[in-house]
Amino acid sequence: PTRLVAIGDARKPALAQKMAYHLRLQQPPIVGRISENVLLLDPRTVLPEEDEIIISALTAIAKK
Repeated sequence: PTRLVAIGDARKPALAQKMAYHLRLQQPPIVGRISENVLLLDPRTVLPEEDEIIISALTAIAKK
């Protein structure tokens, strides 16, 4: 079992696509999946030492 981090607004499908696109451009790429117009990230796929990479990427993208 896992818990997912949901990012976006189901009423704004372009937002999830935009976030997914920009996350894939990161080094290393951050890959999630889109379901019902919301981007889903699975924390099980992230090592503890990678947490800051994810947080920094999400913060930078949110400021755009």
